[in-house]
Amino acid sequence: MSTPILRLCIALLLLVTFQPPFIPLARAAPAAFPDIPPEASYGEAVRQLTSLGIVRGYPDGRFGPQDSLLRAQTAVTLVRAMGLTGTGSTHNFSDQGDIDEESWAAVRILADRDVARGFPDGTFAPTSTLTRQQAISFVSRMMVVLGRWRPQPATVLFRDVAYDHQADVATYIRYVGGVSGATGPPSGAASLLGAGGIASRGWYAETLWAALQPTLAAGSPPLPEPPATPTPATAPRPVVSPSPSPPSPIPSPAPSPLQSPPPGTVPPPTAVPSASPRPLPTAVPSAAPQYLWGLIGQTGEQLDAQYAAGIRAQVVRVSWRDYFPREGEANGVYVGQKRAELDRLRQTGFAIIIDVGLQDTPDWLHQNYADSYYLNQYGERYSGAGLVDSGDANLVFNAALRVAAARYIAAIFTDLGTDFASVRLGGGHWGELTYPSAKAGQRTNCYWAFDRQALANSPTPDWRPGEPSPNGEAARFLNWYLDSLAEFQNWQIATIRRSYSGSLMILYPGWGIRPGQFAEAAAANLSGTTPAEINGETQVGTDHARQVAAMSDPNVILVTTWLDAPFGSDDSGDPREWRPVKYLASLATGHPQKPLLYGENTGQGDRAALQFSAAQMRRFGLLGMAWCRADELLSGRYATLEDYRSVIAATR
Repeated sequence: MSTPILRLCIALLLLVTFQPPFIPLARAAPAAFPDIPPEASYGEAVRQLTSLGIVRGYPDGRFGPQDSLLRAQTAVTLVRAMGLTGTGSTHNFSDQGDIDEESWAAVRILADRDVARGFPDGTFAPTSTLTRQQAISFVSRMMVVLGRWRPQPATVLFRDVAYDHQADVATYIRYVGGVSGATGPPSGAASLLGAGGIASRGWYAETLWAALQPTLAAGSPPLPEPPATPTPATAPRPVVSPSPSPPSPIPSPAPSPLQSPPPGTVPPPTAVPSASPRPLPTAVPSAAPQYLWGLIGQTGEQLDAQYAAGIRAQVVRVSWRDYFPREGEANGVYVGQKRAELDRLRQTGFAIIIDVGLQDTPDWLHQNYADSYYLNQYGERYSGAGLVDSGDANLVFNAALRVAAARYIAAIFTDLGTDFASVRLGGGHWGELTYPSAKAGQRTNCYWAFDRQALANSPTPDWRPGEPSPNGEAARFLNWYLDSLAEFQNWQIATIRRSYSGSLMILYPGWGIRPGQFAEAAAANLSGTTPAEINGETQVGTDHARQVAAMSDPNVILVTTWLDAPFGSDDSGDPREWRPVKYLASLATGHPQKPLLYGENTGQGDRAALQFSAAQMRRFGLLGMAWCRADELLSGRYATLEDYRSVIAATR
């Protein structure tokens, strides 16, 4: 198509649907469109918006409710709804192309007020078709700028909504009560039907009117003139905290007593509302990346450079050992340091993913409590003495230790608040969901369920791995052993839910036990000779399929900590050969809640590992990824901050 014809087509599209901006002070008679059936859910919205002059139909009398919109068309409607005029001044995207000056002015006006945001390459894509999640974000930001709404935290992450739209969707649902076309209740759904799909004219009218109706209904005063936001050169980075006075706040129930359920069962944890956590960033600059890029092990150096590179989340670890160096006595200096660290990161603009640090066991736990260590079948204890994040507290089997751990977790949210994008859970070595290693000294086949607490609940207390099992002892033991770790996962979720209602990240390490490997190990009497045992997966309990199936909380994110796994075949038809991220993705797809996915690398990765991790993140639809670690990124010996910046910039 020639340029003049293209220009004419675009101009006609804008003309017939959206006349030039004006202040909607008077109503015209509602238009009657023959292509809008009386029962259409969007019918009233179209009638009201056309009477206000915000939208119009085609010259032939149709409205075209199933037709799509352009992003520039949407900008014109929002400028009208806001009652704005002018040309805009501070933003000038690079791709005006054939868009007429009046429509381009609408784009710039909205950009000045942070309602319209572009893409990392400096474009706005004005002739791109509007998606549903973009439409909801436009409307939510408009209402916030007008002072009618306050930004709300994304306490439920929708599976088909990009992270930089999550909080806008949450804000819309908070005030409107739902989204047309959504599935499930807004307070508990993990997916939003068609959010990434195309927004039709009828759907958009319904979505826009649902927000404007309380203000623009007959007899209501016009919307006030909103202020323009500061220019990027002078504006501080957006740090949107939960509103101190949100509309119709949801009451928080009193927390449950800090008591532990009996180890060995897998009760589904119940999500309990609490104080609003910080969402994934609610106000993201126009160059915001599509994914949630994070960094683990923050040192406090070069924070501005990290933010400029596109990193938007920092994983902050809290240490049980340092928080409570003595039982019942919190270290005020340490707590103050953590508060200052969190404040600095938030002021820089980062979202915080908090790691509660159960894996860093305080010395007093072993001194004050019996059976505090895991024991293997040889009667040898697993001790992480002198090691950081050893995960050597016997939290899987010892209920008394869980009571102490629950008190510590409650203290974190009391002292540091609930203003977090997510909370990482695992509780084992390095904070992952795992038993101790299969290797201990010269031993290579260690199972860790033979302390007194474990044996009291074991279905085979007199049997040991490697011994004959004429009555199915090996299978019964292994089934209970793996169930116990899944129950520990659910206990962590339930305990966090007493204080925090936002998203949780469960860290799943290693390759994982794959289909058929349980039966192989049991048939060999857990002798350590089958593939999953030789790799140590069976002994450490990485039965990800069992753990994901046991989980019922609707706001849990599955995290692979081996996103950069260098071997495997994701194109194979055999699940045993899939890399961990693909296997975990398959488990998420098969789960009723359809949980989101996130990824982390193993550490000491070079540029190639960084690029590969990002490619895996894109391929399997992850929410984002966190790079391990900050000190390595800034050392110059591994992948660098510049490498990370270039990967973020290249990833859409």
